[in-house]
Amino acid sequence: MGKVTRKEWYRRVNAAWPGTVPTLTAEEAVRAAKKLYRFAMGFSWTGPVVVTSGNRNTWVRARRVNGAWERVLVVNPEHGWHDLVHLLSHYCHERTAHDGEHGHNAAHARAEMRMIKEVVRRGWLDGKLKDEPKPEPPPIDPRAVKLERTDASIARWEAKLRRAENALKKLRRRKRAMERYAAKQAAA
Repeated sequence: MGKVTRKEWYRRVNAAWPGTVPTLTAEEAVRAAKKLYRFAMGFSWTGPVVVTSGNRNTWVRARRVNGAWERVLVVNPEHGWHDLVHLLSHYCHERTAHDGEHGHNAAHARAEMRMIKEVVRRGWLDGKLKDEPKPEPPPIDPRAVKLERTDASIARWEAKLRRAENALKKLRRRKRAMERYAAKQAAA
């Protein structure tokens, strides 16, 4: 088999995506970016992840915070899954390429293909990165809440009463002992 051209590599990359790709939410973009970074680089992203919009690309940037520079992973969910994976694959490939080549080449196409397959394999396009919707809390009856609080107050005061009664018993016992000791001293 002959040499595979760059055009053929990227045809394969684009064919790896399913027919319809859902829109990307901000929540999914942040989670996917962190997970894809770990998948491609071999270690976790430790800095902040910032969601952006408009004509800004997904990339790692530097920003100044309190006089110090920090690295920030900026993700743009408006550009969709294709763009997120493509740009992250560029960033990760540039940091891990040992062949000295950068840009659109066969090594980058293979890296992007691995990331696409990871996205599809893990079911992220099916919404697995989204939080489960929280169930609605049951309606609260204010009278029932007030009754519970009153019962709890009664229990607390009864506990205080028991502690006070025990403390009084101990003090009376101590007083009797001291009176006996004082009577013994006076008799002697």
